Amino acid sequence: MTMEAPQAKESSSPEETPEETGNEETDHLALTPLESLMLQSIDQVRQQAGLPSLQVHDKLVDLARQRSQDMAEKGYFGHVAPDGTTARSLMVANGLGPGIMGEILGRNNSPDPGQSVTSVVRAFTNSPSHYGAIVNPRFVAAGVGTALAAGNMKYYTILFLGP
Repeated sequence: MTMEAPQAKESSSPEETPEETGNEETDHLALTPLESLMLQSIDQVRQQAGLPSLQVHDKLVDLARQRSQDMAEKGYFGHVAPDGTTARSLMVANGLGPGIMGEILGRNNSPDPGQSVTSVVRAFTNSPSHYGAIVNPRFVAAGVGTALAAGNMKYYTILFLGP
């Protein structure tokens, strides 16, 4: 793949659903180092805005990983998969809700993992809609998923959930 500038996408507006929150988990999936770095960076932006850190939510982590892997395998980058699946449809199908839901996406092929995360978070914070999702006080839980594709392209999916 050719080198491209960091990209970030976010749903134009958070969506709400009438399903259960499903946030009763106590044992969490282990985040990969890249996922952990992304979550720490997102939480740092929230803390600078006077907001608490997001709670890691296992179902959101699993779904975020699925979303990133799907994009990496199928070579697309967007909120709607080629089969029409969206983050919201996956979240609802997995019993998440009620409440507000959001998704932000980023990708780049920086060879250094730290620079990759920094670049994506910088793109998020420079975009009003992405920054708005990160600092939305209604979001209390998140899941981060990453995937690696050809050309060292790293895909990042961050899913948010709130009451």
